Amino acid sequence: FPARPHVRSAPRHSPRCSAPLGTPEPCASLNSMPSTLLAAVVGAVAGAGIHAYSNALRRIPLLARPYQHAVAAVVGAAVGPAIVAWEDSMRKDIEHMEQLRQPKNAAQASS
Repeated sequence: FPARPHVRSAPRHSPRCSAPLGTPEPCASLNSMPSTLLAAVVGAVAGAGIHAYSNALRRIPLLARPYQHAVAAVVGAAVGPAIVAWEDSMRKDIEHMEQLRQPKNAAQASS
């Protein structure tokens, strides 16, 4: 393949955020909303799907007792965003611990 010339363009901006794209956390509140919504949808689908799979394994109609599908979907929709929030808090804790250890690591590297 022929090499494509590198073309620099002006920094793009998100239509809902004034920070340039590519910055580490341009708009944290806007970035967390789609992942939380996606986690809730995936959790709801997984909850209802797992219940349907359970019915299939028991060889009963897939949609027997539909209220149980609704309960499983609601539980899955609640668990999905909770997992995303837990992952974010763990990431922040790890970054904080790394910042606390940087001076010790630098001192050990220089000696």
